[in-house]
Amino acid sequence: IPGAGVRILDLPSAGNEAAFAQALGARSEVEFAELDHLLPAEQILPNDPLYDNVNSWSLPRIAAPAAWSMTTGSSNVVIAVLDSGVDANHPGLASQIVPGWNIYDNNSDTSDVQGHGTSVAGVAAAASNNALGVTSVAWGCRIMPIRITDTTGMAPESVIASGLTWGADHGARVANVSFYVTGSRTISSAAKYFQNRGGLVVAAAGNYGVSETISNDQNVVTVGATDQSDTLYSWSNRGNNLHLVAPGSVYTTARFGMYGVGGGTSYASPTVAGVAALVFSMNPALTGTQVENVMKLNAD
Repeated sequence: IPGAGVRILDLPSAGNEAAFAQALGARSEVEFAELDHLLPAEQILPNDPLYDNVNSWSLPRIAAPAAWSMTTGSSNVVIAVLDSGVDANHPGLASQIVPGWNIYDNNSDTSDVQGHGTSVAGVAAAASNNALGVTSVAWGCRIMPIRITDTTGMAPESVIASGLTWGADHGARVANVSFYVTGSRTISSAAKYFQNRGGLVVAAAGNYGVSETISNDQNVVTVGATDQSDTLYSWSNRGNNLHLVAPGSVYTTARFGMYGVGGGTSYASPTVAGVAALVFSMNPALTGTQVENVMKLNAD
């Protein structure tokens, strides 16, 4: 994976892949070896009474209206959405799209094959203040669709990492990964490359309701999900590696020109990615680490 310093190995035949990785990782010339896990998107279908009007609390809860008085985002700040693709024909997204890439199939077709990516993209930077559809966090910024999944929405870790390096090399300042990537050294290596290029990688904490004991990853901003009372949802992961939290139930765009509610850390993550894009819009000279610190210092 260019930029990440990671090599992908295909084993010659089926066997004990875990034992092979352990043996390879024990060699002195190998920094780490891990399996290329296939990851599902971190989403959840809400069943609470706020399902139909969650947008009335999520954006005010993060003080978005106050932020918009200073900036609604710069078109020079691009958010890479690493996901199932994006519906570029959606009326709320068509004006927001910059060219991306289909890492999974290695072509330019970044259309949404599953639906998750379109919903995630709308949280961060759907067209807004236009009397149409939903309101996003950073509607003045742009979206770079980077498809990393198969048609079922599953994403190999190596493809996610390749998507991060591609986005960094093509001008993205923020990358959103709404997948449970905690503990992946491969993705962390690619996120470090993204950060070294002046950007910031934001990822979902996961919806398994567990408390992580893994050490903090300085290359990835890991985001948990909160409810209307600023309380972590029971299903949101928490623990040592959690950097920020954000509303985990939001109105957003959906495939085929539709709108709906998205729930899970998948949607808390692009909320934070949108906030990061607003900070970059205010001061493009900031580094990714500086933007992360601004968000932490100004969080409740």
